Parts: sequence; C-alpha cells; structure tokens
Amino acid sequence: MLLLCAFITGVALLAGIAVSAQLEAVRAGVSDPLLLDADDDGVPAARAAAGS
Repeated sequence: MLLLCAFITGVALLAGIAVSAQLEAVRAGVSDPLLLDADDDGVPAARAAAGS
C-alpha cells in the first residue's frame, strides 16, 4: 500500500510540474517547440542539429 501511494504521489508531482511548465510557456508567449521534429517521427531532432 505504501509503495502504491508513493507511486501515485510521484506521478501526480511530475504531472503537476509538466502542466505548470506548459502554462508558464504559454504565459511567456512561446508558440513553437524548442526542439523541432524535422522528419515527423515523434522524436525531436538533437539540439545541436536544430541550431546548425
């Protein structure tokens, strides 16, 4: 039971952090993702490749 509660707490904490990061990005006016998905496979390209 304790392990289940710890797992649920961890998932809720990470989900809350992710939602707050998305809200902060919307508030800051970021409309495009930082890493572009050039080949549309669902995996973003590397940061170095996007910058060059």
